[in-house]
Amino acid sequence: MNPRVEEIEAKLFAGVVADEIIASLNDAIADKGRAVAALSGGRTPGTIYRALSCPPRVSEVDWSKVVLLWGDERWVPKSDGQSNFKLAHETLLGLLSEAKPTVHAVDTSLKTPALAAAEYAKQIKALGLPERAAVPVMDLVLLGMGEDGHTASVFPHSGLCAVKGELCRAVKHPSDGSERVTMLPEFLFAANRVLFIVSGSNKSDTLRRVLRDEGAEEDLPARCFKRANERVTWFVDSAAAQGLQA
Repeated sequence: MNPRVEEIEAKLFAGVVADEIIASLNDAIADKGRAVAALSGGRTPGTIYRALSCPPRVSEVDWSKVVLLWGDERWVPKSDGQSNFKLAHETLLGLLSEAKPTVHAVDTSLKTPALAAAEYAKQIKALGLPERAAVPVMDLVLLGMGEDGHTASVFPHSGLCAVKGELCRAVKHPSDGSERVTMLPEFLFAANRVLFIVSGSNKSDTLRRVLRDEGAEEDLPARCFKRANERVTWFVDSAAAQGLQA
């Protein structure tokens, strides 16, 4: 089965993805009374979060019935400019004036990333999520993709693609050694909906390799999407989609 790929003009990108997020959240709320979603970091998601925070979209979701998690987080204070929590707070959470979601962020004030990863896993388990093949199932996961094919903070040759039975782990960036906490592929791709958000010509070649089965998961962790192919949609702008035309 070929993955679902939606190519979108750059000027329409944020709004189209925001509408898909709203539909997914509302489907989960209608079905179960709440929606549990994991957010992504980065500049592209930031524009989407801003679209969600503005009328009319902001009133199209009952945010009080939404539970928000983060697919990964940098090991920095919440006030740091690199914080994924800060990004979401400035572009969405802090702009909600009435109904607000329940937020479970990675606690970067703890002593070590390993402790934070273990505590985050406990918080997630306490949500009582339904399971698929003994893995907790979120309703929606937003993911980006790096030029090296990483997603969340699952980097090439990290060994994380093969990990079973864990939700989160502390990791280090392979180039700069910065520390992070990330959800693991087994958990991420158990979700009912997975939306990949990819923009920019610098990711065009990697996107082609990921979608056309050119490389193993350990080389291109974003290829883990094949585990949930029918539940995954790729939203790509025209620049990122250039390599798919060849």
